[in-house]
Amino acid sequence: MARVKYDTTGRYADHPQEIHDLLSKLHFDTAHGQIWFDEYRMLLLHTSIMGYLRKDLAHMIGLERTKRFFIRLGYQAGLKDAEVTTKMRPDLNEHDAFMAGPQMHAIRGMVQVQANQLNLSHDKKQFYADLNWLNSFEADVHLEHFGPSDEPACWMLLGYACGYSSFATGMTIIYQEIECKACGDEHCRIIGKPLEEWENADELIQFMSPEPMEKELIALQAELFELKKSIYSDSEADYQLFSSVGKSASYKQVCALLTKAAGSKV
Repeated sequence: MARVKYDTTGRYADHPQEIHDLLSKLHFDTAHGQIWFDEYRMLLLHTSIMGYLRKDLAHMIGLERTKRFFIRLGYQAGLKDAEVTTKMRPDLNEHDAFMAGPQMHAIRGMVQVQANQLNLSHDKKQFYADLNWLNSFEADVHLEHFGPSDEPACWMLLGYACGYSSFATGMTIIYQEIECKACGDEHCRIIGKPLEEWENADELIQFMSPEPMEKELIALQAELFELKKSIYSDSEADYQLFSSVGKSASYKQVCALLTKAAGSKV
């Protein structure tokens, strides 16, 4: 089983010291076609695959539902990583233990996290994070498939941050992306704090709450019904207009001329 490359001193070559404990859990079992992080199987995918998935989902279910899907997907990934990494750093201070999440983001090749401000206290139930995201894969794939965006596009990364931070702190932590490379900003930037400290808390928590497929189907059926009703109303109006014109003397005269010219019924 091949591991990440060591240098001659036993440390991981070309990687910061603070992530060596995480890298030690990464195993490439090429003999059996498996990649492992600790006891959890992982996948190595092209970023373009995520771009195709985003584009296809947007065409099938709309951009808003696609956004919710990726936020929830990232949220579950963040929960799982937090479950694993918190066991690995039981003796570290809160700040260093928490940074396993951003470091896992980097190890996965998703984004580089740069902390502008990070204040957290389990005892006081306090949390505030101001983080820069550099080299966001999600901003890149969004630009490739959709072009410049009017709103932040790092949905999966955002969900990951929420899921990881919520598990690690024991509070419901919500992030919002206030700058995004997909919107033309130099880099992406997020702010995270407890749910109750956000003015639009109700709106934000909806993105984290999975909607049953039944509700999704009902919503889609309702939209389809309204569309059909609209089409029927337009068709009915056209029919009534056609019928009213068809009863006029001038219309009947035109039909008679056409019938005579064609030698058949109109």
